[in-house]
Amino acid sequence: MKRHKQEFDLWQTRVFAKVAETGSFSKAAESLLLSQPTVSEHIAALETTLGARLLDRRRDRVRLTPIGTVFLPLAQRMLRLREEARAVVQSHLGVLKGHLTIGGSTIPGTYVLPEIIGRFARKYPGITVTLRSGDSREILHQVQEGSLEIGMVGSCPRSHDVQCHPYGHDVLQLVMPRRHPLARHRTVPVEALAGFPFLQREPGSGSRELLDRELRKRGHDPARVLRIVCELGSTEAVKEAIKSGLGVSVLSRRATTTESACGLFAGRPIEGLKLERPFYVVTPRSHSPSPAGVRFLQILGVGTVTA
Repeated sequence: MKRHKQEFDLWQTRVFAKVAETGSFSKAAESLLLSQPTVSEHIAALETTLGARLLDRRRDRVRLTPIGTVFLPLAQRMLRLREEARAVVQSHLGVLKGHLTIGGSTIPGTYVLPEIIGRFARKYPGITVTLRSGDSREILHQVQEGSLEIGMVGSCPRSHDVQCHPYGHDVLQLVMPRRHPLARHRTVPVEALAGFPFLQREPGSGSRELLDRELRKRGHDPARVLRIVCELGSTEAVKEAIKSGLGVSVLSRRATTTESACGLFAGRPIEGLKLERPFYVVTPRSHSPSPAGVRFLQILGVGTVTA
C-alpha cells in the first residue's frame, strides 16, 4: 500500500478502535452516529496514513490483522491520553468533566460497582462512567491492555502489569432449590456432591477457580467430585438453570439474596471448604490514573495510585 504524507487523525483512530471493539463496521457506525460508508472511509484513510492494513473484512465479522492487533492498544492509549489531557485542563479550571471506563467481573460488576457508581455520579455529575462486565480473566486482560482504567475482580493476578488492592470480600455457598435433598444438611459433605448434577461456570470465572482450588487443597479431584452436566457463562444463567431443576451450583451469597429471601433457593456451606475470597481493585502499572480515575479510586477508598 502506497504511503501518503498525511497527519495522524485521532478521530480516525477512534473509529478504528470502535470497529475493533464491536467487530463490525455497521455496529461501529451505529455507536458513533455515522453512516457505514463514512466509517469505511475513515478506516481506509487511516490505513493509507499508516501504510498498512489494519482490518480484514470478512462476511460475518471484521478481524484485526497482525499489524492491527499491535496498533489497537496504542490507539486506545492515544485516545485515553486525549481524554486525560482534556480532564487535566478542566480540573485546573475548576471543572471536573470527562469519561471513565471501568470493568467488573460477574459479582462485583453486577452487585457491587453499580451502587459505587451511583455515589460517584452524585458527587461528580460531570463525569460519565461506562461499566463493562466479563469474567475475571477478561477484565484483567482489558486492564492490562489499557481499554479499562480500573477493574474489580475476584482474584489477584500474578502479573507485573497491574496493581491489586483488596476491596471487601465475597462468600460462596452451594445453592439449590429449597426442597432439594442436599438442603437437609446444615453443612454439605463433599462426597455428597457426586450424587447430584452440578452446574459449572466457564473457564476464567473467579468462583470456578476458587472452588477447584479449595477441592484440590482438601485432596479432592474436581472432575471426580463434581458431576458436571452443564457449563454456563454467567451467574444469571446458572440461577435460571437451578430454578429449572437442572442441577446445583456454587454461587456468591450476594447473587442469591432475593431468591433466598423469597424461598426459591437454599444455600449451604460445603464441609471443609473455605469458599471466601477478597475482591480486588486492579489498575495498570503502565500509567497513572486520569483525574476521573483518581476520584473514583478515592470513592473506593484506594486513593491515588502511581505507576
